[in-house]
Amino acid sequence: MVKGKGSLDLSAFCNGEDQLMKSLALSATCIRSRYDGRFAVQVATADENYKFRSQVHRGVFPADVAFFPPRATSTESNEENPMKWASAIVMIAMLQFAPASEGTLDPSQASWHQRYAKQKNAPDPAKMLLNTDAEPDLTTGFVDLFNGKDLTGWSPKGGSCTFEASDGLIAGTCVQGSPSTYLSTEREYRDFVFTCDMKWEVDGNSGIMFRAKVKGANRETVYGPQVEMEEEGKGRGWSGGIYGQSCGGYWYPLWLKEHKKVRDARKMGEWNRVTIHAKGNVVKTWVNGVPAAHWENDEYLSGFFALQIHSGKQGKVLFKDIRIKDLNE
Repeated sequence: MVKGKGSLDLSAFCNGEDQLMKSLALSATCIRSRYDGRFAVQVATADENYKFRSQVHRGVFPADVAFFPPRATSTESNEENPMKWASAIVMIAMLQFAPASEGTLDPSQASWHQRYAKQKNAPDPAKMLLNTDAEPDLTTGFVDLFNGKDLTGWSPKGGSCTFEASDGLIAGTCVQGSPSTYLSTEREYRDFVFTCDMKWEVDGNSGIMFRAKVKGANRETVYGPQVEMEEEGKGRGWSGGIYGQSCGGYWYPLWLKEHKKVRDARKMGEWNRVTIHAKGNVVKTWVNGVPAAHWENDEYLSGFFALQIHSGKQGKVLFKDIRIKDLNE
């Protein structure tokens, strides 16, 4: 089996054999109806000598399916017997699906769901994608975004909460009466792996903005996707989820049964590692190595990073080991 991502273009198979095309179309219809089309594609084809070749096909539906060709006899090739191909695809492919979304709302999260379900960005729990990937390797290819001494390369936006650098740490402190404040990178990024460690000295809400943008002439408003790192006393467990800051609320709340492990991943009173992998329109997050969000979005594809200190009465958050691997270099 040869794996690849894409979508299936039925016209690409077997030189357009009519009988095969009809069977493939039937298979595609069954796939889309059953799983709402949320898949990547895995395709393998073989010739009469059992040599495999692979292609990525695009155009009809997203899928995650393995196509295993039947073995050709010594006197015929697969292309000479398209109906044999089609029956193998229809019969075997339907057994190989691995749906990317299979979430179930956790009853313990019912009150939070009721509170946030009407937000503009709120997802249908049954259609949420799941992050089942291991955390990316964080040992090679990274550069520091923070020099450990001062805030060169960073600037605050949006409010007057304070940020100070010393001894390899950035300390962000809430100033009562100030709007939420974002210590922002001067450079913008598109595709990357980002990681940093966070620790709370005084409880308060925080997060990591990525692919962020700014608007407003009189007062800067930072907006865009944020990896939520909520205050320790919140009791909700959504650290690692993705919030639409100033643009519609939660895109990816951690309210599924499948999110229980990451809801418990936060270490109270200790350092917590946040990791973000963003490539194209796909974003995945981890907290202390535990998979959290899997979010797809075509609007926010580039922008700056920002460390958030939320408005409120209190809060002091420490940040260290702020690093990035630029996937476009």
